[in-house]
Amino acid sequence: TIGPDTPLAKVAAIFARHRFAALPVVNVAGDYLGTVCQVHLLRHQGEGMRRLLPRRAGAVMETDTPRVTPGTPLAALLPLMALPEVEAVPVLEGRRLVGIVTRTDVIAALGRAAARGGRDADPAKEKAAPEGTAP
Repeated sequence: TIGPDTPLAKVAAIFARHRFAALPVVNVAGDYLGTVCQVHLLRHQGEGMRRLLPRRAGAVMETDTPRVTPGTPLAALLPLMALPEVEAVPVLEGRRLVGIVTRTDVIAALGRAAARGGRDADPAKEKAAPEGTAP
């Protein structure tokens, strides 16, 4: 996770180091504030790298993204993750971030369901547990 005052240069370094596509932004209490995706940095690239350095995560984060709870069925995530603008979906208990589900997490869950074959192969029964928890 990152805070709203995290410089975008540091956000870019975290993306590069960990190969994340999205980072949740939280306040000191752990409340979810929004998400910064790699595409947000690319959009601001047009302003030049020198202008990227002093900017903060809170200035570019998306705040109106889809959200789920730990009990949300995987089937409910499928249409959300199919949207091109949705890189990841935060998992919240109230306002507190408890995890994040990425497209990779959803594909892995579908793969596990398929690998089980006829034994409990219903991906709709998988839950949005905070498997892909925020770093």
